Amino acid sequence: MTRTHAIESQLAWTAHRSTSGSVWIAECDALGLVLEAATLDELHSLIPEALRELLTDLITDGDLDEFLHSKGWSAVDIPPLRDFVRGGDVPLPWNMTTRDELNDLHEHAA
Repeated sequence: MTRTHAIESQLAWTAHRSTSGSVWIAECDALGLVLEAATLDELHSLIPEALRELLTDLITDGDLDEFLHSKGWSAVDIPPLRDFVRGGDVPLPWNMTTRDELNDLHEHAA
């Protein structure tokens, strides 16, 4: 039987260009995280790393259960900390909505 590592959550990221148009900015209100990158593809690749670092800190500090409870989320068979440190899959499903200069919405999911 294969075990699924996941945190039951709804992580929505909203991405937009900076006012100067030189960088992309993504915000996740649920986590209070803001990331920026030169391209949308780079921004998309930074999100799993930011989530991995957050989870690593929460697990290391023993705060994961309290954090999840405060968000109304639950964990299902969280992998060992060493899996996060090695760059394993991040068990936080997320999606990103982008807004381009024409104010069209685009959905991206991971």
